[in-house]
Amino acid sequence: MNSIKKRDFYGYILPFLLAVLLCGLNSSAFAQDETSKTKPKEKGASQQGISGMTKRLADALAKMRLKPDAEGKYSLNISSGGYFDPIDRQQLIYSKKATVYMNQGAISKIVFEYYQFSFTNLMRQVKTLINTNPYSEDMAGLQISYSTNTGVNASYKVTDLQSGQTRRDVIEQYSSYLLSLINSLEIYTHNNRDVESAKIERAVQLGK
Repeated sequence: MNSIKKRDFYGYILPFLLAVLLCGLNSSAFAQDETSKTKPKEKGASQQGISGMTKRLADALAKMRLKPDAEGKYSLNISSGGYFDPIDRQQLIYSKKATVYMNQGAISKIVFEYYQFSFTNLMRQVKTLINTNPYSEDMAGLQISYSTNTGVNASYKVTDLQSGQTRRDVIEQYSSYLLSLINSLEIYTHNNRDVESAKIERAVQLGK
């Protein structure tokens, strides 16, 4: 059964393989981050637009005590974990990271990286989404790269994709990553503010 799957995998035409993987690399993993968390009130990605979400991200970063490095860069972990994929019957671990570059208070570049490793077939997959014009609604500058430890390597812009549906899927995935990052930062700031308020209240009570 495993040998049949291997032959099927390596038999795909590369562009088709990349389109499928880049649009929904194990969508069950992506969905895990969005479930059962208590989140602040939010607008959906479609309501805000890319520009609105990028401004919201800049605001969230400004409210954090964390400072960027000398290059004006924030390195952030969005989520990570492990799970069993019942469809392909694989034990997987994954991590989702973001690197946000700031220039004079505005975001100049956003990089999302999704890493996945299968303990079942020892396959490593890394997908990167790079947006060098994060306030633009048309997303024409969005770059995608994909690599595996089996020798697959590809890099291109979203405008290079022939299928309109595929382009929309990639843009929606970028939007989903962006919204997930914003929510994570806002939850962190909200929880941190609650802790600080509790400390102040406790200090006042002790001083009475």
